[in-house]
Amino acid sequence: YKEAIVYFELLQKPRTLDPQTAQSDSELLIVRNIYEGLLREDSSGTIMGGVSESYSYENLKYTFNLRDDVVWSNGERLTAYDFEYGLRRAVDPKIKAPFASRLFCIANAEQIASGKADVSTLGVTALDETTLIITLCREDKNFLKTLTTSVAMPCNEQFFKDSIGKYGLDSECILSNGSYRLTKWNKEEFGIRIYKNEKYTGVFEAQNAAVFISCIEDETQVFRLADGQSDMAFLPCSEIDEANKANLVT
Repeated sequence: YKEAIVYFELLQKPRTLDPQTAQSDSELLIVRNIYEGLLREDSSGTIMGGVSESYSYENLKYTFNLRDDVVWSNGERLTAYDFEYGLRRAVDPKIKAPFASRLFCIANAEQIASGKADVSTLGVTALDETTLIITLCREDKNFLKTLTTSVAMPCNEQFFKDSIGKYGLDSECILSNGSYRLTKWNKEEFGIRIYKNEKYTGVFEAQNAAVFISCIEDETQVFRLADGQSDMAFLPCSEIDEANKANLVT
């Protein structure tokens, strides 16, 4: 299936693919495939290295060592500074990230989010291009899992600023680093295409050559699956029984 194109049907059209502000299931699904964080979960739920090749933890301080072969989808090197900037964006009250509270175990994160401290005081520091320090204010058993989620994805500061308010809102203003890269986002006759990212150097390789994503709101998901228009889809609860009867649920 490595050369196959998969047709996937969404329940709703994504509003944004900015990982810090993505919120709906449709948005998070795409973000999960076009971005990679410091850590990732494998198919069994085990947390593994993503952009980070190793890390250590002592006295509420994490030190992450990034792989030195990681690049953005445009070929530019991805560094620890991109994670520093992405995490600062995530707790910046101006961004209104829906999952910012997941990061409140980081030193000063909650104060920043409430407007009581500057983003520069966040307990996240890039020592150099491959070393990131994250200092916590308290223990959080879910923190490593949080680092696998959308709110903790990297962000290239210069690319963000050059996007002039359109970051994550169209195909020209998306810079990613995951297994897939977005090549098309048609909003009129809705369609998103993501292709295998040939510049990706991690272990979570794309399983298909491309995924063509659609969302036709006046047709049921079951109809499009049964008619062969889609290979995979999110199903609302109201369609589960119908899908079971048609032997479409695996």
